[in-house]
Amino acid sequence: MKINWEKARARRMELNMTMEELGQKIGVQRSAVNKYEKGQIKNVSFDMFMKLSQALQIAPGYLMDIEGVGPNGPIDEGESENIRYIADAPAQLDEMQAQVQVKTYLDMENFKESSVGDQIKVILEIWQNAKPEAKRMITPVLVELNKLEE
Repeated sequence: MKINWEKARARRMELNMTMEELGQKIGVQRSAVNKYEKGQIKNVSFDMFMKLSQALQIAPGYLMDIEGVGPNGPIDEGESENIRYIADAPAQLDEMQAQVQVKTYLDMENFKESSVGDQIKVILEIWQNAKPEAKRMITPVLVELNKLEE
């Protein structure tokens, strides 16, 4: 997954976190964090991406430069041009609830017609509200959408 490392670095510094501390939180050496921030490593795995987002306490979509997503999540939680964001989703979706929400969105015509960035934004919101077992079911959908965006 492509990450805006300038935003990640700025957030790390805002939190007064060293490269070594961030590396410990995401499971890599300080030198790897340095390479990421310098742009020497372009893509990371989805798991690494989510660990980074959690370590920096920042919205995943913001790190991906998804339009309409700020550091704390969607800027507009109401209607967008093509799709409705999930503003009132339960805090911890179980696997069945997450599967139903993902399938519902994937089957909606206006969702299919929206940009891949908007699609990722919606599925990321579902992912963030899901329990760990449900996240494993949603992750392949996000990976495939990310491939389409590249």
